[in-house]
Amino acid sequence: MIFRLSVGIAGLVTLLLAFTWTQIFSPPLNSLLNTWSGLLTAVIVIFGVYLTFYGLTGDWLPNLRKPRGKD
Repeated sequence: MIFRLSVGIAGLVTLLLAFTWTQIFSPPLNSLLNTWSGLLTAVIVIFGVYLTFYGLTGDWLPNLRKPRGKD
């Protein structure tokens, strides 16, 4: 339970930093660097959502489909 709580909090902090890191550090001026920083932000958001999902459910590999045979 403590591990899931800490991972969930880390996921929320990761999401917060993903949206505010350009305000903490100066944004790059080159357009290619802007593309890479956007991709990096997207990857960090996906990772933060994954950690938050684990903190809420406790499943590292979530099964999003309905199990067969259980209607």
